[in-house]
Amino acid sequence: SGNAALMALTRAIGGTSRADGVRVVGINPGPIATDRLRLLHRQLAAIEGHDPDDTTVGLLGQAGQPEDIGNLIAFLASPRAAFINGTIITADGGHRY
Repeated sequence: SGNAALMALTRAIGGTSRADGVRVVGINPGPIATDRLRLLHRQLAAIEGHDPDDTTVGLLGQAGQPEDIGNLIAFLASPRAAFINGTIITADGGHRY
């Protein structure tokens, strides 16, 4: 699959990039409460006969906030993550989709 290929590429490049002072880290996010996801939620709710304003169900009920991914990026770009390289970080709130 495409994800497997990207994971392999991230690991391969990360395994050789350290000598050049470059770290390679991928982020695999779960659903994030973006405008696009909110629109999809409203469309699906209308089709299924649910309340489109109820954000506790469906993907929005399990979605993270954009800041969740932003905070992860800030951490990974910081010196505190200096030993993290050649890997994929899954940020999905513990949900598996």
